[in-house]
Amino acid sequence: MNQSFEKIIFDRALNRHPEFWSEKKEDLTKTITEIIDEISGFEAVDFDSISKDEAENILAIWCISGSGSLTSDFIDSPSDDKYKDKKWYGGTDRIRLRFSEKIFLAIDKKKSRNLFLIYNGIPEQVVTLLQEAGKSFTVLKQQIYVPDGEIVKTLDQVEKFSLPPALKKKSGDLVIVSHAAHLSRILRFMKKHEKLFEGLTIRPLAARVDNSSDFVEAELSGILDYVATGQASDKPIDFESF
Repeated sequence: MNQSFEKIIFDRALNRHPEFWSEKKEDLTKTITEIIDEISGFEAVDFDSISKDEAENILAIWCISGSGSLTSDFIDSPSDDKYKDKKWYGGTDRIRLRFSEKIFLAIDKKKSRNLFLIYNGIPEQVVTLLQEAGKSFTVLKQQIYVPDGEIVKTLDQVEKFSLPPALKKKSGDLVIVSHAAHLSRILRFMKKHEKLFEGLTIRPLAARVDNSSDFVEAELSGILDYVATGQASDKPIDFESF
């Protein structure tokens, strides 16, 4: 990213929320730089080389839902309708689910205990996934856990997060899958709800790291909006890389 890109993000945040950022311009600049660096740091991992001990410590993979579903680029939802003209937006749900499927299979075969895939999208997304589970989607239905609660937007997924009953009161690693730029938003929502993730070591994984500049720009601006309105922290929840 270059300085002109960062200036666009800076000016937009200041214009949208002058009451919050006008007295925190240095903080705003620092936050933008930190998020850009963070996004560029998310890398793909070769899970075939993960050790048995590492695999045993992974409790679940949490796939953050995106646009469309497992079988379509877009569905009838407010967020999909808003961004249907953006090529970079379509099909992110399928990309994340297929990546989650791949790493699930790689980790599960090295574990002696059950591994779970956590997924809490909107109803149409959940129905599609469960219909395909054990068929075109190789993770079995009984290995997929859908937390209770209505989901409309990404923040809802964080606020409604829960572990499967079989994993309650257990500590270990939680792998979180989304696009690189989107992970930075998730981690800042999670910081505001740290109690939900007590005892868990957070391990973010990017389903795709080659995000378009439009995608990164939209996510960066969104994060700064959420920070200004108190829905997200300016810092991510503590996490560890593989």
